[in-house]
Amino acid sequence: DISHAASSGRNKSANSAIFRNESAKSAFGRNESTKSMLNPHDTFCPACGKSGKMVEVPVRAVERLPNGLTPGEAAVVRLNASEYAKGRGDWRRDRDRIDSVMMRYHAMIAVLGSVGLLAAVAQHELVVQGQDPRGLTINLIKIFCSASTAVTILLVYRLYQVHELFVRVVLHIDFLQPLVLQVPWWSALKQAGFWGECIV
Repeated sequence: DISHAASSGRNKSANSAIFRNESAKSAFGRNESTKSMLNPHDTFCPACGKSGKMVEVPVRAVERLPNGLTPGEAAVVRLNASEYAKGRGDWRRDRDRIDSVMMRYHAMIAVLGSVGLLAAVAQHELVVQGQDPRGLTINLIKIFCSASTAVTILLVYRLYQVHELFVRVVLHIDFLQPLVLQVPWWSALKQAGFWGECIV
């Protein structure tokens, strides 16, 4: 009885395994046959056994204003304009404020250059009139001339840097070139005009 029960159990497990294999084969065959009947543009999901059409989702066109900007970009421009009108924001992005800074540098350079020139003329006249070239007055005038010359050169150097920033902003506005606000310290040293003004 025990051997009979064991043999019948083995037969049942073997039959169930055969049934599972046949079911898998039949399911695979149905999937393959179904897949072969699909349109090339259809999609078939082996997991769920369903098929469907491939739908092309249209890409929404980006809305542009008459000035060529998107509504978001136009909002940023308006915000920046309002901040600049109030005197706030990064002055390096405002062409008018950069121009004002350049005008101030021009004025300071002109004043210091004129004062240094007058001091040099006064020094020469005092020497011609018989003043001691090693006297206190002449030495103070010499110190003033040297200091005004050094400060003028520094202002000219800074002016060339701000001018480089001004050119970049103009190219960004007119030709949409990428705006880089960090002007390297050697940019003025590479320009022949800077050295010419320093010599003068």
